[in-house]
Amino acid sequence: MNALVHLFELDRRIRAGEFPNAASLARDLDISERAVFRDRKKLVEMGADVAWSKERGGWYYRDQGFNLPTARLSEGELLAFFLSVEIARASGNAGFEECLQSAVAKIALSLGEVVSVDLNALRDSTTYSFSPAARADALLMLALQRAAAARQKVRMRYFTASRGQSSERVVHPYHLHFARGEWILIAFDENKGAVRCFNIARVLGHEPQSSHFERRSDFVAREFVRSMFFAEAGEQTFQVVVRFDAYQARYIRERAWHPDQVLEEHRDGGATLRFPASGLHEIARWVLGYGRHAQVVEPPELVVLVRSHIAELTQIYEENANE
Repeated sequence: MNALVHLFELDRRIRAGEFPNAASLARDLDISERAVFRDRKKLVEMGADVAWSKERGGWYYRDQGFNLPTARLSEGELLAFFLSVEIARASGNAGFEECLQSAVAKIALSLGEVVSVDLNALRDSTTYSFSPAARADALLMLALQRAAAARQKVRMRYFTASRGQSSERVVHPYHLHFARGEWILIAFDENKGAVRCFNIARVLGHEPQSSHFERRSDFVAREFVRSMFFAEAGEQTFQVVVRFDAYQARYIRERAWHPDQVLEEHRDGGATLRFPASGLHEIARWVLGYGRHAQVVEPPELVVLVRSHIAELTQIYEENANE
């Protein structure tokens, strides 16, 4: 699927007169230049007359009449796409639901008599439940994605929930990431001079700037996301170690909590989960959700944070008991 997306992106940029080259596409799509050349070769094999412009330093079509072949989807593929509409609705992303519904309708029309699917029957036979999701503005998402691709700065007004205040920021959009029902913009914040995470739902206003930016050479999207825990990232990555008793370990084993996790089994039926991550406040909330069934072992900073939460909760309940 990623290879297909890259091929379509190469075709789109050539068709738009952007004169893309292997270096720019490899940087923007986070792939190798060799992969870009493979995509170019695939276009040629499909009948595209791809030429190189010395003046513009990129590729263009000699024959603008070339079009990528129309895809013929199987019934299963169409059903999978339809399910994505239902998932968008259930997760609270109404803007994306509308876009997906439109896409499904266009695909269904283009297929003609290839498949016959009773979408109403499918809707009646499937349901979905998600944890509460933050609503995302589809137009804002599209604007940020375009800014990231074009290396265009964005001025935005952002509400910081932890401080209860809004402020003006100028950011360099790097990457969009979805976690636990929230869309996160990973961007370089000129105010802070560092890469930060911004919840899309808290962007109160945005305005693309005429100025452009160069993405930091040490930023790799996959590595940054791997350092996060759910939707939060911090400046320092820690080795997190959490021990679960026999009761809770049954459920912990059922999921993959982190791509680099290691699960150590214990004779008493319990288990210890280890993974590298930043964003200790998010991890603390996660651990506290398991109550007495989970205990933080490392790092010391997380142990202190969890203890402080427990102490504050104890004080609250003791005060209420005395009223």
